[in-house]
Amino acid sequence: MSAINTNTAVMIFRSLGFMPSRKATATSNLNIPDPRIATSLCVFMLEKEIPVVFTVAFEPKQVGLKSIPANLSGVYDSLKAGEFADILLKCIPGLKKVGIPYNTAEPNAVYSEKVIRAVLVARGIQVVTSPVNSPNDIMMAGQSLVQQEIGAIAVAADNTVYLGLNTLATVADKAAIPLFVTDAMHTRQGAALGYGADYEKWGYASGLKVIDVLKHRNGNSRKIMPLGQYSLIINKKAALTQHLLIPKEISDRAVQVTE
Repeated sequence: MSAINTNTAVMIFRSLGFMPSRKATATSNLNIPDPRIATSLCVFMLEKEIPVVFTVAFEPKQVGLKSIPANLSGVYDSLKAGEFADILLKCIPGLKKVGIPYNTAEPNAVYSEKVIRAVLVARGIQVVTSPVNSPNDIMMAGQSLVQQEIGAIAVAADNTVYLGLNTLATVADKAAIPLFVTDAMHTRQGAALGYGADYEKWGYASGLKVIDVLKHRNGNSRKIMPLGQYSLIINKKAALTQHLLIPKEISDRAVQVTE
């Protein structure tokens, strides 16, 4: 560990990116920021000589960073939108219309909605949306989507909607419309099925990336890499309430089935 103690790195967390704010006193001397602004903006504000490692974010170019700074590396979520769409179709054969509530002011939400929409439309599924500016809008947004005769509700990388997902789940329960999320851990808030990044493995991979960067300040380490581990989680109670019959080939892939 002595070689690592002599180095400094900056690590940025979570979907919208982060404004540097407080220092950790770990042996690797990481500066762990709080969420505030887009990752790309954070990077430009930092000293270019200091290694920057991002995690729990999309690939920088996907969110508008035209070139990768020499000091930037990390592990990103490739979203797996195609696999997510295929899961929806296997769970609901003949699915025609999907509703997506999302915050048009949140960069991650805008990006993920665009990607999810594209893969669904490519599979012949119509996509309708409803704006959500704050968690207080979720009930109305959900009801608006239900009135448009959708066959499922999908939530992608949207922090605002996830803050009020329990409310959206209540709407889905009452309308008997399945709720799917790309953040699998949010099935605990009432989504029937979630397929997305495994946060525990993502954190571990990101930690290894920090160590790799600190050991290879000369640039020998692989800089930007996609997360390799994704998880499927099923909320059995929500699936039953929302009238979702999950086929065996999908349920067999689940790493967790909650009651």
